Amino acid sequence: MRGPVNTDGMRLHAATKIVLWIVVAALVGRFRVAELLGLSVAVAWGGVLRARPAFIRLIRRTRILFLSILLIDGLTLPGVALYSPLGRWSPTVQGLEVGAMQVWRLALLLGALAWMLATAGKEDLLRGLYVLLRPLEWVGVHPRRLMVRIWLTWVYAEELARFRVKDWRLMSQALQRLRGSLQAVALEPGRMGGMDAVALTAALCLGGWFLR
Repeated sequence: MRGPVNTDGMRLHAATKIVLWIVVAALVGRFRVAELLGLSVAVAWGGVLRARPAFIRLIRRTRILFLSILLIDGLTLPGVALYSPLGRWSPTVQGLEVGAMQVWRLALLLGALAWMLATAGKEDLLRGLYVLLRPLEWVGVHPRRLMVRIWLTWVYAEELARFRVKDWRLMSQALQRLRGSLQAVALEPGRMGGMDAVALTAALCLGGWFLR
């Protein structure tokens, strides 16, 4: 009988996931429809199917931004009026097309972000950021101090998100309780495996191809 398969080497380090998201964010503006369709398939599998709650939450929080992009591009870019009786107040077909492409790109970034947040916890993401920022120690910057501040901001933001703005007294009480219950987080960098090398190499090649 075969023993259990060791999947540790198949898992991506949090630092690799962060780099992949940054590469996607940097390149998505250059993607044409064919590339966006391919990225949509990947995001649909990783960001929607595997991280649906996080993806839906991100989409809900940015729905006003999506609508604003469509309206601004539709009303400011020249082209054929969508509804001619409105005259100059009608959004243009070309403007709405440009706005729809921008919304599509932003939704893909949110889907990739949902995948990263769902597959790596806060501690893992902090370790990933620490790995990426460690070279700054050579110029006198202390990444550990920055990680502590990011960690506290993250924890406080999650706690405050549970309250409405007018419940400031409850917010203050919750923060006071939270300060007394915070626990230390070990910032051990961890080891990268073969899959990390493959993913980072592919990301660099992809970036070089589109930036050439």
